[in-house]
Amino acid sequence: MIFIANTLPMNGGSTFLLRICKELHSRGEKVAVLLLFSHKTEDLNLKSSIGQYADIHYLSSFSYAPLYFLFSSQLGIFSPIRFKELASFFKKYGSIAHVMGVFGLLFLARAVKAGCVLKSCTVGVYHQNEFMYPDYKTYFSRYAKEIFCSFSPGSIIFFNEFNVMKYTSFFGIDYSASRVVPIGIEMPKTIVNSIPVSELTRIVSIGNLVNFKTYNAHVINILPALLKIKPNLIYEIYGAGPNETVLKLLVLSLNLDHYVRFHGIVDYVDFKKILLNSFAFVGSGTAILEASALGVPSIVGIESSHEPVTYGFLSDVSGLAYNENFDQKKYFIYDKISWLLADVENWSKISKGCHDKSKEFSIDKTANIFIEVRSSLPESLVFNKISPSKVLFSICLHYLKMKLGLLKRSFFERRNEGSSF
Repeated sequence: MIFIANTLPMNGGSTFLLRICKELHSRGEKVAVLLLFSHKTEDLNLKSSIGQYADIHYLSSFSYAPLYFLFSSQLGIFSPIRFKELASFFKKYGSIAHVMGVFGLLFLARAVKAGCVLKSCTVGVYHQNEFMYPDYKTYFSRYAKEIFCSFSPGSIIFFNEFNVMKYTSFFGIDYSASRVVPIGIEMPKTIVNSIPVSELTRIVSIGNLVNFKTYNAHVINILPALLKIKPNLIYEIYGAGPNETVLKLLVLSLNLDHYVRFHGIVDYVDFKKILLNSFAFVGSGTAILEASALGVPSIVGIESSHEPVTYGFLSDVSGLAYNENFDQKKYFIYDKISWLLADVENWSKISKGCHDKSKEFSIDKTANIFIEVRSSLPESLVFNKISPSKVLFSICLHYLKMKLGLLKRSFFERRNEGSSF
């Protein structure tokens, strides 16, 4: 199986690749990762870890004359490619592919048109806006949607039930036949704190500091009230991103610089060590699942929420949807944390509940479905319609309009937007 991904930054998609490749490798599956480009955000430690379980290839290695400035972004998918070698590469890994994003889909269309044969291909919806974005009236965005819609529902893999409903409504296609799989995590063997619960003082968040992850600011804003209950609380933020400066200014404005600590990007292998002896976790993505698996009471950070609310602890959530902003009963984050602080028994109850809930997201279940779902490609008609030169021109024009301020919501920022459209 070949996973077609953009690049390998430290984020939920990349850490998922590590876990799924490791699990498939343990089952004797031959696995490869095809990276469309290399970027300065690439996490070399994560890449090295994935390389223990999968063969990692860059698209640039299949180019006739690598134009390295192109392969620093997704534009490399339009470079001159040795498609015969690429076809042999696909065949080596069973001619089975899994696409993780829009640009992987656009490149796949070009490869199929050029004669590459795949027996099976599935498309994963790793972010709700990856394929579900506003109508930008551009060739490349319209064509990307057309390719996505050409795949049968059985070829689409969703990671929660909420996105199945949203995609069904947005595209007018019944995706009830699609598979919904957990965004799998490895279950730890131990969940032990080395100090008594009464001495735990750290509230932790781990994740990229981007626009839609609004929960960091919410925790900072309620921290003064929480400090009245427990004066030695500390909020530790691990990660980096465009919102870091705004968050630091918020901390200074509230005189919380002694109580909020920014640790920057951390290695994935240090995740368990960071969470040891933490009182609570607030966040989203796979980070909240892994925190819960370690027995840390984990409060759901609702993405794009303008209010300091949550669905509760992970153990309060039904099904696999937990961090998208949808219509479900909400609670104030302050109320959940203060309740935890009120009684050690509350903490112990939620610790066990979150750990038990995390078992629903085991990577073992994810791998079972990835092996089971082997769906054929759509008819080649939709792929044959692609004009790579028109796609490239359209992308460049779109980017120019974004820079000139002519587009309010850019395709390139779709992952930082909510799903209100």
